[in-house]
Formats: sequence, C-alpha cells, structure tokens
Amino acid sequence: MISRRTRHAPAEPRPRRAKAGTNTNASSAGRRQLRCPEENQRAVPGRRQPTENPAAKPPENPFGKQSAVAENALFRDMLDSQPWGTIAIDASARVIAASAQAARMLGMLPVAGQALHDLLPQLPAQCLHDAFSLLGQGLEVERESMCLWVKLCAVPEGGTVAATLSLIDITLLRRDIDQRMSSLRFLSHDLRSPQNSILALAQLHDLDHDAFCACGGMGRIAELARYSLALSEDFIISSLVGTMQRPDFLRFDLHETVRQLIVQQEVAAAARGIDLRLQAPPGGVWVRGVRVFVARAVQNLVDNAVNASPQGAAVSIVLRAMDDMADIEVCDSAGGLPGLPPRGRLRDFAQGTSRARLGFGLGLKVTTQVVQMHGGDLFAESNGRGTTFTMRIPCSDTTPAPVEAMAHA
Repeated sequence: MISRRTRHAPAEPRPRRAKAGTNTNASSAGRRQLRCPEENQRAVPGRRQPTENPAAKPPENPFGKQSAVAENALFRDMLDSQPWGTIAIDASARVIAASAQAARMLGMLPVAGQALHDLLPQLPAQCLHDAFSLLGQGLEVERESMCLWVKLCAVPEGGTVAATLSLIDITLLRRDIDQRMSSLRFLSHDLRSPQNSILALAQLHDLDHDAFCACGGMGRIAELARYSLALSEDFIISSLVGTMQRPDFLRFDLHETVRQLIVQQEVAAAARGIDLRLQAPPGGVWVRGVRVFVARAVQNLVDNAVNASPQGAAVSIVLRAMDDMADIEVCDSAGGLPGLPPRGRLRDFAQGTSRARLGFGLGLKVTTQVVQMHGGDLFAESNGRGTTFTMRIPCSDTTPAPVEAMAHA
C-alpha cells in the first residue's frame, strides 16, 4: 500500500556562515556589483540610496588640460581682444590689473597698486564711498581726443578683486549729441525771427490794416510760416540722416523726383516773379538712396536760389547723367556767393549763411549731409551773373541722353 506524503514548500537555503573578521554586507555588495553593475543602480524599496556630493567632485576646468600659466595668458588675450577696457581694483580703490585696451584709452599704463584717483582725477580723492557711488552710476570722462564712459561693477565675495571698471569709447556718440544740440540751438535761434515777425504782422493787422498790407499782408505771413516749417523739416531730416543704413536705400528715378519738385515750387516762385526752368534728359535717371532726403536736398537749393534772386530773374535746374554720376545744377542770377573764388569751387558754406534774405544756413547743412550720406559731392561755382550749385550723387543705371529743355513758367 502506497502511503500518501504531505507536500511542503521547499526549504530556503541556509545562509553561509561568514568567516571571522569579514563584513558580510560589504562582501555581498561587492559580489553583486561585480556580477551585475546595473542592479547596483536600481532603486530598492526601503533602502536609502546614496546621494552624490557635488563638493566632492573636482570642478571642471574650462581650459582643458592647460596649465595655470596658459590659462592666465588665454584670459589676458580674451580681455585684450574686447572693444572696451577693463581695470580690476581692490577695496581701497587701487589697481590690481588692467587690460591693454584700458591702457590705450587712458593714454597711460596702469600699474599694480596705483590709486584710482591718479587715473581718473575727476573722482573725489577723500571719500572712497562717494567715488564708488559715482562710478556705479557711470561717469563720462574726457581723455585727450577721446570721450570715455566709465562704469563700476562690484564683485560680490570677490576676495582680492573688489570691483571692475569698464571703459567704453563714446567719442562718436558724444560728437553726434553735440551736433544735434548745436542744430537745436541753431533751429531755436532761426525760428525766433520769423515767429516774431508773424506775431508783429498779426498785431499790425488789428491796429492798422493799410500798414499791414504795405508790409506784405497775408502773403508775407504765409512766406514766414513756410520758412519756419522748412526749418523744422530740415532739422528732422538732419537728425535722421545719421540713422540711415544701406537697406534703407532704394532705387528711384531722380528725373521724376526733380520734375515733381519743380511743379510744387512753381507757385512760390511765381509769387516772387521768378521763372523756374528745368532741363533734363527725356529718359529716367536712376539712383539708389532715400528719395525723400534727396528731394529735400534739391528743394533747399531751389529755395535758396529763388529767395536770393531779384524779381523777374530766372532760376535754371539742369539734370545730367554721365560717368556713372548724376549732376543736379541749380543756377541763379543773385550776384554771387560770399567767399566764392571767381574761377574755383566752394565746398565750405559756413560763410554763405547770410546771403539769403531769410538765411539758408541749416538748409545747406542738411543738403551737405544728405549728399555725403549718398556718397556724393556738393560745391558752388560762379556763373558770371550769380552762383551755380552742383549736387552730384552716384547713379545706379546711367543711360546717356541729350539734354532736352523743358520750360516751366
């Protein structure tokens, strides 16, 4: 008879007895790591995983395996290649190190231990806190022919280096600001005269109508108002000329631009008894630039000629295209320009601002700026009866053609 035996779960193997003096956990962990390294990285429930200590890892060297000397040389080259100068100072405002650009801008070589006040005499020498506060806001410093902007940046917990000074060359920016301020003063001065005349004529209109008509009446007021508007427009264009970039230059027909301008100027010229005559080739004269600026420059030349010419005279505008250049000649019969040699050319018009009855200093200044912006030239010559202003700018497409006279009465 076969006896029935009760089934039991298989018995677990007994753990091996560790030898004396050995760490069971360490040896088993080592064997597990050797058998399966991936298992050692898995998270085991209930077991605290070891965390990495960032401080225990050595920091990565951004310069690779270069030595400290090579690192310093590379850092020095990096500072010297920057367009601004850099000076490192300590807490007592003494120089620690300076870049080559800083030495060039200051016109002297800063040495270690030199007081900052020796480099920048504009700083208060007695109070370091005031000097640091002033430099923290930024300070404009003039050094010979350069204008520098000096800015301090504190180094938090920098150790030996307490702060760094950045020296930026703002000579061109300062020059542009000074020119704009000069133009503003010029504009304010020139606007005061026509505005006062308009106010005086308005009062005269209420008090003595006959005297008002004798002084030119409403026509004179309109003329003064147009002059004031032209001055304002010239100032705006003068301010924008420096901001124009090559992508703003577009191709346009200079012939059509001048023709439209003359049509607009005919009414004002006829009111003064001036005959405007345009001579231009029958085809287009194509140039590349800012059309509204070029039109304004030509208008200034025409306005000056009309205002300076006596009643009944003629003003000729001649457009030519030759040798990849477009010439616009404005000829008047006003008797000549002060400072203009009989057989020479005048390019400096600073002395000619008193010729026109209402003045044209700002107009010629704007015209000169526009021409220079387009890579051209502006000069004046004597024509025997008066002056011929020539405005020359490069063509984008030149097609020689005979000059055809077109009179505009």
